[in-house]
Amino acid sequence: MGRILFFVVIAAALYFGWRMWRVKQIQENSQKDRAPHPITKTPGHKMVQCDHCGLYLDEAEAIHKDGHYYCCKQHMIAGPKNNEN
Repeated sequence: MGRILFFVVIAAALYFGWRMWRVKQIQENSQKDRAPHPITKTPGHKMVQCDHCGLYLDEAEAIHKDGHYYCCKQHMIAGPKNNEN
C-alpha cells in the first residue's frame, strides 16, 4: 500500500509541475502578443482613386494618364466615368 501511495504522490507532483510550467508559457505568450509593435519609419503610400470605377489603390500601382489615375489598362482606354455620360 505504501508503494502505491508513493507513486500516486510522484505522479501528482509531476502533473502539477507540468501544469504550472504550461500556464507560465501561456502567460508569457499572451504578454508578447500584447506588447506594442515597433513603429516603422517608412512613410505611408498615397492612395488614389480610379477615375473610371472609383477603386482606391496605391499611387505606385495606378496607371497615370493626362492627370487621371486608373486601376487597369481597360479603364484607362475607356477614360474617366464622368466623360461617358
